[in-house]
Amino acid sequence: MNARTARHVPVTLGSPEFRSVDTRSGVVTHAWFPPGTALPPHTHDRPIVAVMLEGGFRTSIARRELECSARCFWTEPLGERHANTAGAEG
Repeated sequence: MNARTARHVPVTLGSPEFRSVDTRSGVVTHAWFPPGTALPPHTHDRPIVAVMLEGGFRTSIARRELECSARCFWTEPLGERHANTAGAEG
């Protein structure tokens, strides 16, 4: 499956605990991922603007590996294929 035919997944994929609020300007989601949760390459149906409140994760995006720790801010463009792995604290 390539990026053009991949089905988008929700930002909550792999999260057993999450809350979302749909606002006029977008969806705000608070999600927790268990330690070590590995999400295979995927895309989302909207651009993502995110803030890591606690814990951390590693992402593979745009041919780069990035570490995101607490208080990290990042974006993911609409349809950008990436993979994520939650850190030791989830």
